[in-house]
Amino acid sequence: MATPKMKISNYILAIIRSNRAVMYSWGFSKPTTLRNYQGVRFMVNGFKHSGFVQVMYHRGKDLFYVLLLDGKRQEISRIEDVEFELLVETIDRAVARTTDYLERIRMN
Repeated sequence: MATPKMKISNYILAIIRSNRAVMYSWGFSKPTTLRNYQGVRFMVNGFKHSGFVQVMYHRGKDLFYVLLLDGKRQEISRIEDVEFELLVETIDRAVARTTDYLERIRMN
């Protein structure tokens, strides 16, 4: 049985997996629950960011934080106050979405 804290990481992964095509376009792999159970970290290999993405839930605000991390898990940038319905889109814009996105897909 999942604890309430584990449910947060499962909730985040469920949101991300709600659009699997977009999720896989990031090169999504190795999802891991954070030690404090307040989020998840996973690897990506997108057009704009390669490394890790960490998503954490802020219970008081009922919003998410998205951190882009390098290969050594050092913070590169942070996006705060993300609503659940914008989580996948926000990660996609940070990791993969470019102005020439469709052309780049065709070239690969």
